[in-house]
Amino acid sequence: MASMHNILGSGLKIFGYFRYFSSDTLFIGSLFILILAFSLYFGRGRLVSIILAFYPTTLIYKTFPYIDKLIVLKGDFAQVINELLVFSIILVLITIIIDRFIKADGNTSILRLSFLSLAFVLLIIVFSYTTINYDVLHNYSEQFDSLFTQNRLIWWNLVPVALLMLV
Repeated sequence: MASMHNILGSGLKIFGYFRYFSSDTLFIGSLFILILAFSLYFGRGRLVSIILAFYPTTLIYKTFPYIDKLIVLKGDFAQVINELLVFSIILVLITIIIDRFIKADGNTSILRLSFLSLAFVLLIIVFSYTTINYDVLHNYSEQFDSLFTQNRLIWWNLVPVALLMLV
């Protein structure tokens, strides 16, 4: 009877854990599936190019002196969309340049693409904490926010690079 109580208690703890992360899990899971579908269609080389282009794009976006002149829309939602659009344009341009140098072999497994998709999802999450705050699109829970505190962000930035080296 005591073991049944322990199992039930553990199950309730797990359910309580997912209660806090449910919207985050849905958002991240949807993002992961979308990126995985992209990588299945366009291939591993294109996804690696985007991941590698993400770092210089973030640097350019954060340091370019006239970026504020390109943000013309007003309002919280419109401004975030405008910022994401400007960032995306820079990302596409740098991805095109990097894509010319990336040679991906044709032997790509779903597991490799899953790890690369996970790396890109992590980059997007870190991006929301460091570059463009897209809380109007999705606001992460406090429990999830605690994983990405300021002193841990450098390590979260290195995880996608480590995943690239492993895959």
